[in-house]
Amino acid sequence: MKFLIFTVTLLSISAARADQKYCLAKEGLDSPLDGNHERTLVLIKPDGVQRGLVGRVLQRFEDRQFKIVALEMMHASKSLLESHYAEHKDRPFFTGLVEGMSSGPLVMMVLEGKNVIGAVRKMIGTTNPIDAAPGTIRGDFCTETEANLIHASDRLESAAREISLWQRIECSSSRVGGFVKHNDALSQKLTNYAWDQIVASYDHLLLSVNFDTYTKDRPGFEKLYRGLSDKAWEKAVEVLKYVAKRGGKPDVTSIQTQLSDGNVIEASVSELKSLAEAVKLEKSLANHALKLHSAVQNHHHDTEKDLDAGVAHFVEEELIEYQTESVRTLVGYHNDFKTILKGQAVCTTDKNTQLACFLFDDYLQKQG
Repeated sequence: MKFLIFTVTLLSISAARADQKYCLAKEGLDSPLDGNHERTLVLIKPDGVQRGLVGRVLQRFEDRQFKIVALEMMHASKSLLESHYAEHKDRPFFTGLVEGMSSGPLVMMVLEGKNVIGAVRKMIGTTNPIDAAPGTIRGDFCTETEANLIHASDRLESAAREISLWQRIECSSSRVGGFVKHNDALSQKLTNYAWDQIVASYDHLLLSVNFDTYTKDRPGFEKLYRGLSDKAWEKAVEVLKYVAKRGGKPDVTSIQTQLSDGNVIEASVSELKSLAEAVKLEKSLANHALKLHSAVQNHHHDTEKDLDAGVAHFVEEELIEYQTESVRTLVGYHNDFKTILKGQAVCTTDKNTQLACFLFDDYLQKQG
């Protein structure tokens, strides 16, 4: 049953996204300029992407009514960046600059508008964020020159050179629109992880039904496990959408799980035992996420352009961070409840213990 629902979910997501383009179409660069309009190249650097500031930066440019004629997220190669920053090749900061710019995904865009080159330079602020005026992008979002968020062409000649340089980079499978070439394995690994989230969702749901009975009415425990079940399902769908968005082709017949499918949850599992089971499930998912991240980092490590930094970033931000926090929270609940029971395995008929169990359940019910 789990496999059937998983397959239907995967197919529906893939079908819904089949006609969408996630990699930039650069047709706007081929259109002639209007009157006295200019074009400028803007790069939101990896530190800006990692901090989730892309939307806020784009909003500022759109508020000024500049036209975005090109937009693409990519992991730029060192050779491209060395060409881009060629004028600084003899400067002591050159190597560090290239390393930083190639450390993760960046966003490249070309803006068009009247006096756009000078206007954008004023909007981003001085190179050193400490000297940047409040209201500028660097003045509002940065504190260090080494992580100053954004680049923009400084004059007409450099804008023409930079746009020409970046325009030659074709929208390919190494960008946000698709997995790195020969990286079908990454697509499958993500699909395997999504399947484990589906399994965990069902197991958490089974835990929850133990505490919605006439003999064991624990609404706090029930809420906790239903919440974990819902979150696991949401994570599975999120991962599958990510795979579909990037053009991955997962094979549902080749799924390899790292959880024991079909765990038998005892019909009368105790409160303490249920917390231990939940911790075990979330730890397994956290370990799977860590292994997935390691696989992404090491995949095709001998060829720089084949390192899919976008997937690594997704796994770090969306999977590892959540699972780590989930494990930490559940371990805290387990240890606190174990202390309350004073070495006992279950809530006994002792009035003090019963009261302590009731209060802990009430505490769980009020969380989130």
